[in-house]
Amino acid sequence: MFHCLDRTRLSLAMTLLCWGAFASPVLAAPVSLAESESSERTYTVKLTVQTEGAIRTTGGAGELVSLPLQGAASFAFLERRLPSAGRDALAFRSVREFTQARMQTRVDGFDTRASLPASSRVVVSSGSREGVISYSMNTLLTRELVELIELPADPLTLVALLPTQDVKVGDSWDVSDWALQMLSGIEAVSSAKMKGTVTSIDAGRAMIAIHGEIQGLRHGARNKVQISGAVGVNLAASYVDEANLTYNVTSDPGSVSPGLQAKATITLSRGISSESGALTNDLLAKIPISPPDAALGIFFDAGPWNARLKHSRNWHLFQAVFDREPGVAILRLVHQGSLIAQCNLSPIPPVAPGEQTPLDQFEKDIRTALGASLTEVTVRDNVPLADGRILTRVFAKGNAKLADDKTIAMEWRYYICTDQTGQRMSFVFAVEPSLAKGLGEGDRQLVESLQFLPPQQAQKP
Repeated sequence: MFHCLDRTRLSLAMTLLCWGAFASPVLAAPVSLAESESSERTYTVKLTVQTEGAIRTTGGAGELVSLPLQGAASFAFLERRLPSAGRDALAFRSVREFTQARMQTRVDGFDTRASLPASSRVVVSSGSREGVISYSMNTLLTRELVELIELPADPLTLVALLPTQDVKVGDSWDVSDWALQMLSGIEAVSSAKMKGTVTSIDAGRAMIAIHGEIQGLRHGARNKVQISGAVGVNLAASYVDEANLTYNVTSDPGSVSPGLQAKATITLSRGISSESGALTNDLLAKIPISPPDAALGIFFDAGPWNARLKHSRNWHLFQAVFDREPGVAILRLVHQGSLIAQCNLSPIPPVAPGEQTPLDQFEKDIRTALGASLTEVTVRDNVPLADGRILTRVFAKGNAKLADDKTIAMEWRYYICTDQTGQRMSFVFAVEPSLAKGLGEGDRQLVESLQFLPPQQAQKP
């Protein structure tokens, strides 16, 4: 009896050993982590961001002042992938319907809030080296809303991190520079390195660890972003289903924004939805391969002046004074991390309907304002627009004095835009001659976009 039992145990042990011998290579076989590119699938995505750190700004004596920062954001949306628009970052596109997009930030005890309005909740998102570019299908966005939906650990950027070759546990790979750049949002890269490693493959799921750092320019300021954490891949259905990442960001005060020393903790969960919501096949068929230039424009509302501008995303609000005289809003044009030009706009007292600013008086005032800095006036004219508005223009060249008493060559482009009712707005553009090509016709386009609105329409893009 005991002999039979021993033989049974031995047979069972041999069976298990043989099974192990055959099973181990199967479990260790390389697997693909690539996500399905099907646009027929709808994902449901939830993402939260917790931020803590400090805003760094320049004080009165030129020293850096740190102001405590806390932030919380939450997003929920349906998503369908869109066909590729090209290689690398251009291959990653999707359309989304947000059911939640809100953020609360506290800086030095002062709270600000932002949320995506219902009119802007269907959004197309397209990959680029500089980050994911998103626009609303129904209306133009404001700068505040553009920045709200610039998601850290955007699902498109996580998919771009995955290896193109099959991998097994313990395998590592270098993440492509363009993928790390897209993940971080850096515009002009000076150095970039990230590594991914498969840490486990179990029960139809793979977990990968990522760790890397990128340095460069964003919005004209030096940035360093360190990113680490874990990303999960559902192997059975071929999609990224979770992520837990940490961003450590250090940036200097720049041309359009203060500096930052902050840690952001991001949690993402993603699943397959049985409902597509507004993301129908008919909707997808209407989406162009490349983002239309018109859809990428954004609004700047100067509510207290009942005025609105439409401009490209390269223009950024640097400062605005609405509550005291003289009122002024300062916009700065930044391209690939470099400051190109500045625009100061201000309301000026209206004239009688049908009248306009006397050109001679306008030039005289400019000559007085520039004084010894002026060397020549290059343009002076009145330009009638098709809608009845008049642009009064004076362009000048000269030398601007810097804070250290040095001087640099400068061009100034002065405009007054007057509508049929006599309302007027003043624009002053400053650009170095060597950078004037980067401004191009951007000054004229910005001025012509001006709208004077009835008070009840201001702040309602």
